[in-house]
Amino acid sequence: LYYLDQYRTEFESRVIAAADGMVVLEATCFYPEGGGQVADTGVIRHKRGECRVVDVQSYDGVIVHFVEGVLPEPGEVVRGEVDRERRLSIMRHHTATHILIGTVRRVLGRHAWQMGARKEEGRARLDVSHHRPLTAEDVARIERVANEVVARRLPVEVRWYDRHEAERLFGFTLYQGGEAPAGQVRVVNIPGWDAEACGGTHCANTSEVGFIKIIGTEKIADGVVRLEYAAGPAALSYVQSRISELEERAERSERSEREVSTFAEKLFRSMEAEDPSDPSRHVEYLRAHYAAAARYWMAFRRYQKEEDVEGVRVIFDFVQTRNQMVVEEMLQQVTSVQVPAAVLLVRSSGRKLEFWLSLNRQALSSGLSPPSLVDELRSWRQDVRIEASERTLRGEVESAKVGDLYGAVVGAIRKVRSR
Repeated sequence: LYYLDQYRTEFESRVIAAADGMVVLEATCFYPEGGGQVADTGVIRHKRGECRVVDVQSYDGVIVHFVEGVLPEPGEVVRGEVDRERRLSIMRHHTATHILIGTVRRVLGRHAWQMGARKEEGRARLDVSHHRPLTAEDVARIERVANEVVARRLPVEVRWYDRHEAERLFGFTLYQGGEAPAGQVRVVNIPGWDAEACGGTHCANTSEVGFIKIIGTEKIADGVVRLEYAAGPAALSYVQSRISELEERAERSERSEREVSTFAEKLFRSMEAEDPSDPSRHVEYLRAHYAAAARYWMAFRRYQKEEDVEGVRVIFDFVQTRNQMVVEEMLQQVTSVQVPAAVLLVRSSGRKLEFWLSLNRQALSSGLSPPSLVDELRSWRQDVRIEASERTLRGEVESAKVGDLYGAVVGAIRKVRSR
C-alpha cells in the first residue's frame, strides 16, 4: 500500500498470522526497513486492544511487523496507523538524499558516486566517492545548489520500468544506491537532476523538503567522504539550536573575555608568590594550573580568524603571555579537534612578532609537517627566525605586519597541501 500512496498512513487489513510479538497482514502501509531507509512505526488497533509497531522488516517478500502489546487474532480485520509526522520527515530526508546525489556530482564532478546512505527521521547521511575531504567552500556550494533545487519545485516522479527500458532512458547511474534488480525497476526521477532505482518513500515535489542543512562532513575511508544533513523542520530545529548555542556562547564570551586575563594573571602571581622549596611548585603542579587557564581561555575566547584552507582548519589568535608552558597548553587545547587543524598564536612585542604554529595529529597525517612549512615561511622572509619541533614551530620576525604573517602561513599550508 505504501507504493500506491506514499502519503497514506491509515488503512484496514486482515491478519494472516500473529505470534511471538510479530504480525503479518494481507496488505500494509507500514514501510519495512530497506535501501538505507528506516522502517515506519505506529499502532495496530484491533478488537482486543492495540499493539505498538516498533519495527518492520521484509523477508522474501513477506512484511513482518514487530510489535509490543496485545496481539490481534489471526483472520480479524485490524486498523493500522503509521506515525504520520515521522513518515513525512523520513520522506523529506529520502528526497533530500536524491537532491544531494545530483548536487555532489555537479559540484564535485562526475566521479562522485554514491557509496552508501541512511535516511532517518531527524537526519540523514550520504557517502560518496571523492579523492579528498570536503572544504568549507565545497560544503557551502553543495548546500546552496541543493536548496536551489528545493526552491525550483521540481516534480519527483515514481514509475516502474522494464529494466532495459530504464537503463536506456537513464543510464547506469540508476544503480548508485545498490545492485541492479532483475525484471521491473522502480525509478525515482527528479527530471533533469537525478534518477535512481529506489524502493523508498519520497515527497511528490522537491519544495516539500523545505530546506536542506548540511550539519557535518568527514572522510570515512580512502576516497570516501560522508555528508550528514537534516531537512525540513528537522533542519530548522538544528539551525535554531545552533543559533541558541552561539548566542549563549557570545553572551558568556562578552562577560568572560575580560575575566580570562585577570584569571590567568592572578593564577600566575599566586604561583610566583609560593615558596620555591614547596613540592607544589613541581612541574606537574604548574602544568595542571596552566592547563586550567588554557581550557578557560579556549572555552570563552572568540578566535580572531578561523577558516578552512585545503581541508585544514586554520585558527589564528593573539596571546599576551610569553610563558612557553602556557602557550603549549593553549596550542594543545585548540588543536584537540578531530579534523586536520593548524593554530597560529601571535604575540606583538614592539616591532617584533613572536609566533607559534602547531599542527595536530590529523594535520600531520594529511601531509603537513613543520620542516615543509619552515621552508615556505623562509621563502616569505629570509630574516624570520624559526625553531621547529615535531608538531610546532616557534618563530620571531622583525618589522612585520600580523596580516602578512597570517597570509604567509596560509600560503605555506596551501602550497604544501597542493603538492
